[in-house]
Amino acid sequence: MKPDVAAKNAPAHGRCSVALALCNGERFIGELLESLFRQTVPPDEIVITDDDSSDAGYRIISDFIAAHPGVIRYERNLARLGVTKNFEKAISLANGDIIFLADQDDIWLPDKIARLRDKIEAESAPCGAFCDSILTDAQLTPLPFTHWELRKFSEPEAFCGKEQFFRCCVTAPMAGHNIAFSSEWKSALLPFPDLADAHDNWIGLVLSAFGAWRIVPDILTLYRQHDQNRSGMAKWRNDYARACMALRENRDEWNYRLYQTLVDRLQKLPQNCGDDVLLFGAGRRDYSLSRKNLSRFFLKRFFPVMRLWFRGDYTRYGHGWPNVFQDLFLRSVFLPQEPRRE
Repeated sequence: MKPDVAAKNAPAHGRCSVALALCNGERFIGELLESLFRQTVPPDEIVITDDDSSDAGYRIISDFIAAHPGVIRYERNLARLGVTKNFEKAISLANGDIIFLADQDDIWLPDKIARLRDKIEAESAPCGAFCDSILTDAQLTPLPFTHWELRKFSEPEAFCGKEQFFRCCVTAPMAGHNIAFSSEWKSALLPFPDLADAHDNWIGLVLSAFGAWRIVPDILTLYRQHDQNRSGMAKWRNDYARACMALRENRDEWNYRLYQTLVDRLQKLPQNCGDDVLLFGAGRRDYSLSRKNLSRFFLKRFFPVMRLWFRGDYTRYGHGWPNVFQDLFLRSVFLPQEPRRE
């Protein structure tokens, strides 16, 4: 085939946008942007929403703006929005057909955009795609586990249909640094819930409610762990530390609000996700509500915990016995003292 005929018959690809939520990212932002421009398929657009940073990150970004005119769109927030709403703004400003999310401190391997883009474009309907990542320290020395291993995500071939939603309600295997999705999903996703650090959980749940996730089973991101990043996934390696952190941060309240917002949103969307998905989402919401209302006093919470166990809620919506142990024996340490009645 002649070269000009091959070019004419080559499939047309959609535009790729990267939504990058920045806040005091001077330390690593240059390395991330370098990895974006080293992609085998460079992004058509990079939207950077700066959440009122106080460092010199913009001086680094301005060099990339000058070197790649017309690619980077930089928007500075006049007041700090927080991670969730900052990502919401970046996504809302993105004009591409496929939207990628980027954390300010990671490194993308060269074919990440190409691999996720091709996976999405191979589908006939709008969808999302996610890959795996390797955790590293601040100097990019690999740690001995991947993001999927931390999430206990195995058998990805079974992650299809409604099973996606049921599994994501327990532990979502996708994260903001590893996902891309068709821009047609923006209307269903936005606005995000008014919850701290909820953007990737929210995107994961909404798309999984329609079985819309596709998997690229390869490591395409260096997921950097350091003393300043928000996620700190490496500390999740220890189940006991994870359980203590969940109680300390009142994650049951957070999850209750997340799933209440999710059920409300799914009911309002023109797409029909199915009654089984809505019922499971409502059950996950009620499970979190029951746990957040547990007393700090052992004898007062023993029977409610047993009721959740015999109903099967701990295995249906949670992690089974580890959550029972958490509720029976750890809540007295982390829950505030209940006021004494006069």
